[in-house]
Amino acid sequence: MKRLLLALIAVVMALTAFAQTDSASYMARFNDLSSAYEAGNYQHVIDEGEGLAVICDSLNLACSDSSYVSIQTFLGKSYFRMKRPLDAAKAADKAWGRLEKMGWNDCLLYAVMLDNAGLYYLSAKQNDIGLERSKKALGVISTIPDAAVSNDMSVILLHIAEGSFYTGKYDDAIIYEIRALNIIEKIYGKHSKEYIDELSYLSEYYRAAKEDAKADDNDAEIKSLQAEYDNGMRDLPDADNRDFSSAEECHKYKYEVYRCADYVLTHSVRSKYINQCLKYMMLWTIATDEVSVTFDKNEAKLVEKDNTKPYFVAYLAACIKYALDKNDSTFSQDMYIEAITSMLNYYINNRDLTGKVAYMEKYIALYDKGEEKLFDVLRKNYARLMKQK
Repeated sequence: MKRLLLALIAVVMALTAFAQTDSASYMARFNDLSSAYEAGNYQHVIDEGEGLAVICDSLNLACSDSSYVSIQTFLGKSYFRMKRPLDAAKAADKAWGRLEKMGWNDCLLYAVMLDNAGLYYLSAKQNDIGLERSKKALGVISTIPDAAVSNDMSVILLHIAEGSFYTGKYDDAIIYEIRALNIIEKIYGKHSKEYIDELSYLSEYYRAAKEDAKADDNDAEIKSLQAEYDNGMRDLPDADNRDFSSAEECHKYKYEVYRCADYVLTHSVRSKYINQCLKYMMLWTIATDEVSVTFDKNEAKLVEKDNTKPYFVAYLAACIKYALDKNDSTFSQDMYIEAITSMLNYYINNRDLTGKVAYMEKYIALYDKGEEKLFDVLRKNYARLMKQK
């Protein structure tokens, strides 16, 4: 139930004029902080972050505000993971407060920071404040095009439902939980872990509101859906029943193709619906303007053999998920790196079923020497790939 929104921090660092020693030193420390967070070294982030935020403001750099927001975001998530939710909430408040000062109070990032604060305050048992923050986030995200049906919207609604429950507003908790479930169903389907797991909270809210009959019916639905899920049932679309003739038509099916991509990346190569999902993703990708996928010759060759084809599918699925999560169709360096690393994770989980693939093993060997070794090669590969276009 307690889910952190993706921070969606895209810190723009146009740092061509950093000749000053203090600026260069600050950037080195900022990059170290970011690396520490990505590595899960949360105590290091806490130890360094507060002081770095003060330095960030004192330097008056062109990127100071966005950098400050990033630092507070790292701090908030690190405090939360170190079981210090009130400190996390205060950091999140500083993040959205700075965005508000910058005039960025109508964007998704602002809504995300507000809702992160809401979650943290709920975790700190300051339920009224937590509920207020998440409701404010809902007001913001409700004005953003294409956010009405999104993971971010569902998470905000779930936090409002939780806050309503903890503040004794049981009828509101039910209303917001059902709204969130409707979005989760549209994105993942009823036969999904995301939907089934969340249904149990609806039963809890029904019982708190003295609606025991509805709670019992909901429990029965959970039991039925779980049994069907355990037997392999998934709510995946059939490409033969869809019209992929234009980008406009494809837009109608963005949640279905997202579900296909998610299925591929979370199931083994021998899973029942892999080929069905591949067909759907291929037809959708050809006509859509919501993702642009580029294949290096090595990725393109994967489709030629039965034992390597699943990794082509995983690469495509990762590009689709990245584009739809970020609402950005550009085949960027970040998308490429995400696609390759997702493909490698998929390979590690399925290598015993497909046998070893030399192309993949080269990347694994690089990663074993340190993830930066791998990322350096991927950045070079991306640059070469763009020159070939």
